[in-house]
Amino acid sequence: MKQTALLLLVFALGGCATTAQDCDPAQRDANVLRKAGCVYGGHYQQRVEQKQAVLLDEQQANRLFQATYDALQQESAQVSADLVAQQVSLDRVRSSINNLLAEIKTKAAGNQDIEQQVSALENRLQSLQLEIEMARSRGEALPVLQQRQQMAELQLGVQDLQAALGLR
Repeated sequence: MKQTALLLLVFALGGCATTAQDCDPAQRDANVLRKAGCVYGGHYQQRVEQKQAVLLDEQQANRLFQATYDALQQESAQVSADLVAQQVSLDRVRSSINNLLAEIKTKAAGNQDIEQQVSALENRLQSLQLEIEMARSRGEALPVLQQRQQMAELQLGVQDLQAALGLR
């Protein structure tokens, strides 16, 4: 009985003598008394609770990063869709300008001044189209605002020609 009481006293004192730094589960050279002291002193439990708190914090941070990533992906998809819609719109404008120039060209047959202006507008339109295609082949895009501005200038030129021919 005395031996059992002495043994319990040694374990109890061993538990009090250990610190949290002594209680690393990865430490292989710890003796039985130290490990028992870590268990009874609550150091292993404290370590588990600390690791769980860190894990919960990291999981929360991960959820926030994931939400941010999802929002950015959604924004990127929206921007891409807007860009495609604007490119389609610009393609329609370009087609409309080509059709108007063809009509003006047929109606202005024999009028060299207007034919030269039509030719200059066609060249500017082809130049713009080539610039757009080269930018796309490089994986870039001309700013839509720049394309719209150049298309608007071409449209004004076409409208001036229409007015000169009395088509408007």
